[in-house]
Amino acid sequence: MFRYLTKKSIKKYILENIESFDKDKKVHFIQAGFQIVQDGLFKIYFDTSEDAGPDGSWTTKLEDSVLRKPSWKFHLSEESKAENIGELIKEVLFECKSEGHFKKLNLAKNCDFGIEEFDGLYGWPEYEQRKKVNLV
Repeated sequence: MFRYLTKKSIKKYILENIESFDKDKKVHFIQAGFQIVQDGLFKIYFDTSEDAGPDGSWTTKLEDSVLRKPSWKFHLSEESKAENIGELIKEVLFECKSEGHFKKLNLAKNCDFGIEEFDGLYGWPEYEQRKKVNLV
């Protein structure tokens, strides 16, 4: 049940952000960021800079819309939590992609997406795999 409700809330949050995003802005990279150590949160960030990539810039936008997930808070006995949450987010991103939701954005050619945990506990894809396994 936790997994189902978490997937549902993440997808709803992503779709709401797609709908409200300025369609005149060209999206070069989609960053799904999350934090579990000091806070439980999820952020979808549509990066419009031409040199966009997995550079942590989403962390400077946490005053904007975030999805609060207090149940994600890290406990020292749950070191695998970051990987579990990261893989769940990846499932949701691929689901959104296969259902065509990202096509509602003004996507740059070769726009890709990635996932990053705030404290470096999870990251996808490996940098060498960028633009191979994660094109939108």
